[in-house]
Parts: sequence; C-alpha cells; structure tokens
Amino acid sequence: MREDKRVPVGLLRGHEADPQCGALHDSQQHGLVLISGDAGGTVCVWSCTSFRCLWSQRVHDVGAGVIQVVVVPKETSRPDNGCNSTRGDVMVTQSRAGHVYVWRIVWEEKRFECLERFSENSVFSFTKCSVLKPNTHSLHTLMACIGVHESIVVVRCAMCSHIECSFDARALPGTNHGMCTAVAAHHDALSGDVVVFAGYEDGSLLLWSTSSPKCPIYVLDKIHKSPILSISTMPCLHRGVTGSAEDSVLQLFTYGDEGISIEKSLSIKDSGVDHVVFRRDGKYIAAACWDGRVRIFHTSRGKLVDIFKYHSSGATFVCFSDSTHPCIICVGSRDGTISIWSIP
Repeated sequence: MREDKRVPVGLLRGHEADPQCGALHDSQQHGLVLISGDAGGTVCVWSCTSFRCLWSQRVHDVGAGVIQVVVVPKETSRPDNGCNSTRGDVMVTQSRAGHVYVWRIVWEEKRFECLERFSENSVFSFTKCSVLKPNTHSLHTLMACIGVHESIVVVRCAMCSHIECSFDARALPGTNHGMCTAVAAHHDALSGDVVVFAGYEDGSLLLWSTSSPKCPIYVLDKIHKSPILSISTMPCLHRGVTGSAEDSVLQLFTYGDEGISIEKSLSIKDSGVDHVVFRRDGKYIAAACWDGRVRIFHTSRGKLVDIFKYHSSGATFVCFSDSTHPCIICVGSRDGTISIWSIP
C-alpha cells in the first residue's frame, strides 16, 4: 500500500455546486467521457482526454440536486411493450426530491432530451437508485428505488414508470430496520429474477427477489453500527461490499444458494464512506471516503493496496472505466472538483 505525492492526471473544475455522482461512458463522438451531477441540479459532460467540459445542462431543481446518474448505452436501450424508447444513448438521473428523469443524450447537439419523468416518493431521500440495463432476461431498463415510504423498495420500468414489484421491510414481524438507505440490483443469471440488495438505517443488509417479494431471501442483521450508505455487487463472482457512516470498516460479503455471509471486514481508519464500487473485472474495490481519500482494496486478498489523496473535502463518488489498460478512476469531492487518475 502506498500514499505518496502523486497528483491526478486531470482535474475538472466547473461545477457551480459540489459534484455528487458520476458515470464514465465510452462515446463514439467524444471518446471516454465523464457525466457528473451536482448538488445544484446540473449535469456536466467532460472529455477525459482534454479535461474540458463539453456541455452542461440543468436537469433538476437547484434545491433537489442530482444524486444519481447512470448511462444506458444505445446497444442496450431498446423498446419493448410500448415503453417510451430511443435509438440513442440514454441517461437516468435522480434528485433528492425523489424525481427520476430519463433523457436521450443528443451528442450532435450537445444536449439532453427528456423522455420520461416520474416521482418515486414524496419525501427527500439520499438513497440512490440502482439501474438494471436490458439483457437476455428483460428488454426493459429497470430500476430499484425507494417507493411511497422510505422503508419500501420498488422495482419499476425506467422508461414508463410501471412498478413491477415492491419490497416492504415494515411487514417483517419483530423487526424495525428503519428507512432503506442503499440499494444494488441485478438480474439472476439463471432465473432472470431481479435480485435487490437493500441496506437499512440500522446497518442491516436484506436480499430481496421478485420471485419472493413478501419476505427477503436472506438477512444479515446489523453488519454495520451505522446506516449503510452504499452497496456494490459483482454477480459473476457472487460477491458484494457495503460502506457506511461507521468509520473503520467495509464489509465484503459472499452470496449464493447457501445463503449470504460476511467474507472479510476491510479496515478504513477514521473515515466514513459515501460510495463503494467494484472495478468491472471485480479485482479491486474503491471506496470514496469522508476524509477526501479514495482507498483501493484487492478483492480476493482483502488488503488495502493504494490510496489516492488529493481533495481537501470529503469524496462523494468514485467510478472506474471499463478499460483496465490503463484503468481510469474519477473521484468527485465536496471541494467542488473532480480528479482523474490513471492506473497502468
């Protein structure tokens, strides 16, 4: 592990409010770009080669901000059953006010065109939605998000807002997990069912499935002492990781037919975690921490292997590029900037 005087290969300045989320996308028109959303409701599109803003657009109200942005590439954003659709790349954005908008990215005109909008609930929430891109199991772009109550998780079509299924933790006897604070969803490789990992206010992790919506398949009670703030999963490896407001630990877990269990506790010194994510190949985990650092862990060894230190305020998000040679890492921070790092 090292924490030296390295500097990022690029620094993005231009957000008028703190960047809160981001997604890397390999576009045909501009190469690798970062699409980032900020607390003022604006989304910026950045070139990862020139480190310049290609364009920006207000997509949510100033007071609500943008807490999630996901890009669905055009090869997967296909129509089905009368849903609103597009032949181009699609972007999904979410605000703290519970509004979710679906946009067509008009690269040639450097703008976003709104295709669909709906409200997931009537209260402010910091729980980021999880978007499932279409695959062999479903032609829909689905998403898991908070429902009409902050303890309810729903699976719905992102293109028409139709609710496919809902999971209510309040219905479980003898428990009070509190509000849902993090979700991560994917399609089961064999059955095609939507599987949703939901983290709660009491630090518990519940695994739900559309095949059994009334009761979670597995429960890990209070694996954190504080609310779970972020979940990332690698379905091909049957692994996942959670981060929380609790300082000092990430929980790396495994899951499968025999259940779900903690594999390792990954130590983080004196810092809560806003966002955790696996690299695409599952080899590494990145954690965006409140002390402004991003910590990189080797998944199978469970060891801290690198620390990126640049930002003067808390890190809000981290994302990996799909390419691993080199691998690009983008880090957003409450200091108003986004740093770009390259790993050979």
